[in-house]
Amino acid sequence: KLQRIVAKLVHKNALRELNAVLAEEGLELVAEGFEAEKDPSGRDWKPTLRGGSILRDTGRLARSFTRKVTTTGFRIGTNVLYAKTHQFGAVIVPTEVRALRFRHYQNGQKKQGRWVFAREVTIPARPMLPEGGLSPRWQKALSDAAHEVVIAWATK
Repeated sequence: KLQRIVAKLVHKNALRELNAVLAEEGLELVAEGFEAEKDPSGRDWKPTLRGGSILRDTGRLARSFTRKVTTTGFRIGTNVLYAKTHQFGAVIVPTEVRALRFRHYQNGQKKQGRWVFAREVTIPARPMLPEGGLSPRWQKALSDAAHEVVIAWATK
């Protein structure tokens, strides 16, 4: 049986199948992070000044993550431009005016809110994807998913 499993692993379709399973697991981990408002290591995202849900006002960012699978691996990402700002954090400064102007909402209440002016705004990093290596949580989840695939192949 071991020879059959090894032979299947080196077959390109099998590698694509394995990578597809791992990519789906990665997308589930991203979705769980949004739901729990935690980074890939399990640390809480910094709360917003206005309260309410973090990075989920419209759900656009959370829904935007997709996967690309090949025989050599997989990639998870998003084409939402502001994702990078939230993944790494940023300092936003006005370039054509003296101050930034935005509404400051209390407890997520969008009907009320006072106008705020600022010379700069710091957006804290709220990572959605692992950077510089997988966290133990992601390692375990991906390892478990790969193990299930190999066990399924062994029992065929």
